[in-house]
Amino acid sequence: MGLAACREGRRTKFFTAASLVNQLEEANKKFCLDQLLKRLDKIDLLIVDELGYLSFSRSGAELLFQVFADRYERRSLLCPSGKRA
Repeated sequence: MGLAACREGRRTKFFTAASLVNQLEEANKKFCLDQLLKRLDKIDLLIVDELGYLSFSRSGAELLFQVFADRYERRSLLCPSGKRA
């Protein structure tokens, strides 16, 4: 789906959940979270993989939820299940 979106000229970004949470927490510590959230908001399709594989700190989970909630009904979000047929 990500490749198809790219071929259509959609801005697409892939993250593992752990990588995205780490970036969000780091940006929050450096007081530049708003800048990162604005960059993420410009992405047409955000793909977050490996969501169920790790547990996150409470603050990390809240930041990830904020990203997901901000995209609700405005931008596309894809969270692959990891199961392959």
